Amino acid sequence: HNNYLLDFKQQTVSAVEPYLSPALSDKQPIWNNQATRVMRVQQLVQSAPPALLAAIDLEDRSYLLRELQPTQDKIELKIGKIDLPQLTHLVKVMGQITAFAHLHGSGKSGAAIADELMYFGTNLNWQQDLLNYASNYAQQVELDYQVFCSLYIKIRGDVKKT
Repeated sequence: HNNYLLDFKQQTVSAVEPYLSPALSDKQPIWNNQATRVMRVQQLVQSAPPALLAAIDLEDRSYLLRELQPTQDKIELKIGKIDLPQLTHLVKVMGQITAFAHLHGSGKSGAAIADELMYFGTNLNWQQDLLNYASNYAQQVELDYQVFCSLYIKIRGDVKKT
């Protein structure tokens, strides 16, 4: 019936941007705004991006307007409903999808070419650094959770007293 379901979201700076070294920051494309960045990357990496996809400036903010697909594949991870082999398979498939997206966008708009991506994937030097970071971050998350729990118990106790 010519009806469309639209998604209109403000786009902000990439979560990765604050962590880029100056050398990597200099290699990043210059975008008109954050919505243009998200839109262009979607167009580069997705094999079938939404037909309606637009970057819109409104009151000094940038928004991405996109048509939602009639059906979208979603994954629901429920505790106790997925076991380790299923989770391992899911992560492997998600990695393959991510690799396809990077290869699909390779060599476009200054992105690394496929040969550079394949070299990076086969060069194992970066993996130990990533594993170390993940391990340290997991410890930090555990500490943060313990602080949260202690404050929650304290606040909850204070509320009961009043």
